[in-house]
Amino acid sequence: MARVINDTTAAPPHASVEMEVPIKWSAQGLEQASKGADGVKSHLVVDAALRAVVFAASAAAVVVMVTSKQSKMIPISPTMAVSLDANWNQSPAYIYYVSAFSVAGLYSIITGFFSVFTLKKTGVISTKMLFQLAILDSVRAHLSPN
Repeated sequence: MARVINDTTAAPPHASVEMEVPIKWSAQGLEQASKGADGVKSHLVVDAALRAVVFAASAAAVVVMVTSKQSKMIPISPTMAVSLDANWNQSPAYIYYVSAFSVAGLYSIITGFFSVFTLKKTGVISTKMLFQLAILDSVRAHLSPN
């Protein structure tokens, strides 16, 4: 008697379909692969522009606070009133406001300089600088309340 041994390592008949997908190379795919450097450069341009906006906003806030004066007529008697002037340096909250926005403006000048500097560089250096500036921004945002 001949004994039939089933081969369990053979592929079943329903699995004999070819599953390999051919790779198609085209100029469009190569263009998308080379857009990585342009993407980083456009991020750096937006980063530098936003840092310039932060500087302009903080400078405007400081200028408005420092140059503004408010006067109020305080009645001393029914027929007499005295004018009192209020200034930004008479309140600790306003002093903090001016100093905080001054620091924010200085920070945006320094990091804006580095953003413009990395626009000149390409490749890994600009990507590293963009990452380091993002980390520095998050640390500064965590340490200061504004």
